[in-house]
Amino acid sequence: MVQCLTTLGTKPREVSSAITRFPHILSHNVEEKLCPLLGFFEALGVPEKQLGKLLLQNPRLVSYSIDTKLTHIVEFLASLGLSKEEGTIGKVMKSGFGDRQIASLVSGYPPVLIKSVPNSLEPRIRFLLEVMKRQIEEVVEYPDFFKHGLKKKLEVRQKLLKQRESLAVA
Repeated sequence: MVQCLTTLGTKPREVSSAITRFPHILSHNVEEKLCPLLGFFEALGVPEKQLGKLLLQNPRLVSYSIDTKLTHIVEFLASLGLSKEEGTIGKVMKSGFGDRQIASLVSGYPPVLIKSVPNSLEPRIRFLLEVMKRQIEEVVEYPDFFKHGLKKKLEVRQKLLKQRESLAVA
């Protein structure tokens, strides 16, 4: 596993850091787990040069099931206006998301793939669209949006902005 990870364009220091954060990564078989995972990310359009970085920044991704966890997240993202064709992300439907945008989102904030759809992704997307009156494309432009806590950060900041707007108008 270590040898494979170092061949993905990463530095030995990055590999050791990932192992320190998630030692369980060493228990996974390269052929059975890592190769299919790399294929999954390549099918999403994640650039080959970023695959090592993606896995080492988020080593827990290796432990997630492609069929039950990661595909579920991709299907949610696809429901935002993408279509799936032959097991890969297809062409743009309504929202304007494309293969590159999904790859950009995953590359920009890889933990999006391990977020819970009903408890994390859906509420944040709904807040972005309905409360903040933003466009769905802004998620791709700022994927760290998913990093911020909805109740503790996003809703509080939105209330402060609304208060400032109302004071400025008055």
